[in-house]
Amino acid sequence: MFNKLISQLKPVKMSNQKIILFLLVLTVFFTACENQNDDCINVECEENCICVNGECECEDVADPCEDVVCEEHCECVNGICECAEDLYDRNTDSLALVALYESTYGLGPDLQWNLQSPMDNWEDVTLNEQGRVIILSLCYEFIEGSLPSELGNLSELTKFSFCSQAVKDGGFLNNMHKLQSLEHLSIASTSMYRPIPPGIGALKNLVYIEFSQSRLTGPIPSEIGNLENLETLTLGINSLEGPLPVELTKLKKLKYLNLGRNSLSMEIPIFLGEMTQLKSLTIDGSGLKGQIPNEFWNLENLQNLNLRNNGLKGNLSSEISKMTSLGILKLDDNKLSGELPSELGTLPVIGRIDLSYNDFSGQFQLLSVKILI
Repeated sequence: MFNKLISQLKPVKMSNQKIILFLLVLTVFFTACENQNDDCINVECEENCICVNGECECEDVADPCEDVVCEEHCECVNGICECAEDLYDRNTDSLALVALYESTYGLGPDLQWNLQSPMDNWEDVTLNEQGRVIILSLCYEFIEGSLPSELGNLSELTKFSFCSQAVKDGGFLNNMHKLQSLEHLSIASTSMYRPIPPGIGALKNLVYIEFSQSRLTGPIPSEIGNLENLETLTLGINSLEGPLPVELTKLKKLKYLNLGRNSLSMEIPIFLGEMTQLKSLTIDGSGLKGQIPNEFWNLENLQNLNLRNNGLKGNLSSEISKMTSLGILKLDDNKLSGELPSELGTLPVIGRIDLSYNDFSGQFQLLSVKILI
């Protein structure tokens, strides 16, 4: 490079000293350039970086999503908000089902999907006109493995039902909040061994939730109170702990509540008496203790009440007369005592009463009612 440049120089009148000085400067300059190039020959730098003396020096580049605020159900990608309808399609639905197939070792002997054919032909999978998965209903005894996180990518899913005792959580619960179209969620007879994730509160289209016999642990998250359309909440036969979140009172459409056979170990909260829209309440075998608060009897629309097999004590209040819609009453196997209130005999539609294995005294008369005392 140096010799080539010298050959191209035009004659210029210069003293010998100046020529020597000029040549020395050029020599030092080109030597440095050649050394630098040699150091960076095998160095590959990332975007916005250059090689200097064999090392990559990068410019400080601001995160393109740092000041970007996206709407709900959207996320920032390279400075642009991408929403669920942009992120997911029929292809991502198919990949989510393949992930489920693989995480359950091919689903099981009673259910087989041919991965060589379109998912339109896969059993227990329902698609809409656009070919998106809207219903996934899998309840088989011999499925093993786990529910993968990829199921959270089924953005058009409206109903998900799954039950198999040998299946555990494989990331689905923490990714469940992405299922914004979900209306019906039923996971029963599984082995989750996880708390209910707070993200469940983001599924505001849910009308029905069943998490029964799934080995769920921990408390019920307060975020569940965000599900303003919820009508049925069944969490029975788990290891859920008390106390109950007061946010349950925000569920103004809730009619059926089952918390039975858990590890609540608490007194009945007074705020349950505010949930007057309830038609059925089951909290049997869950370690309830203390007295039944008078406010509890304000549930005038309740048709079925099951508080059996707990540690409740004290008298049965005459306020029970407010429960004019009550048809089934189960308070057996507690520590209740005292004289039975005469108002119990005035309940207009009562059809079955079980007060056995308590310490009641007194009598009352009911016609056409099966009574166990």
